[in-house]
Amino acid sequence: MRKSTIVFFLGIVTFLFIGCSSSVLEDIEISDFKLIRATYNIYIERETNASTRKTIEVVFNDKNYHRMKLRGAEVTVNGISMIYDNNDLVRRYKTDEIPIEANKKYEFVVILANGEKAITTLTTDKIDFNELSFAPRLTQGVDYTISWATRGTSMGVKFWLYDTPDFSSLHEVLNEEINDNGSVTIEGSITESSKYPNITNSGFKLTRSGTSTVSDKFFSGTAAVYSSYFVEGIPVD
Repeated sequence: MRKSTIVFFLGIVTFLFIGCSSSVLEDIEISDFKLIRATYNIYIERETNASTRKTIEVVFNDKNYHRMKLRGAEVTVNGISMIYDNNDLVRRYKTDEIPIEANKKYEFVVILANGEKAITTLTTDKIDFNELSFAPRLTQGVDYTISWATRGTSMGVKFWLYDTPDFSSLHEVLNEEINDNGSVTIEGSITESSKYPNITNSGFKLTRSGTSTVSDKFFSGTAAVYSSYFVEGIPVD
């Protein structure tokens, strides 16, 4: 394992250890949003031959990134109360009662014990990738097209080439945001064998992102709302 990989791995472990440990602020009823970091997520992640992951969640941290439940507070989305998942590896507010739908507004309301309120809204774009089509093999130096039936506003596209089994050569040849016209073509000029002679496989990820407006009452606030489709293991000739 390369040194850079080891450092990166240790960084992840450290972040997870800090982020998942509970905050001392859980023992008090917080009355000031400026003590809280808030993260809002709505996403659908699809992967070939794998189950689809769907999430509506809110994560609260103190200023030191320790996760916490807000004592005496109420957290809702579109009027539905969110349940706190106290799993040590998660520690989040979530709900399975509301479906994730296309072009829909989700309003999150946090009311602290003293009645102070913060409102955050996330709005989805198109979430389906109906009739996704792509060739079962890629020939280096030849254009490769991916198409889909349901069009949204824009599409994030990543495409990469790699060898197996140890991924020692991983090359991201495309990473850009495009107008969602129903297809994208990876030009053969960027996959030529002269540039990448040891490649055996390829893969891609399509991502549609929605919009968000996070309350400015928090110490910090972030949001992610997206739908993605991940495909890997496409053989390369």
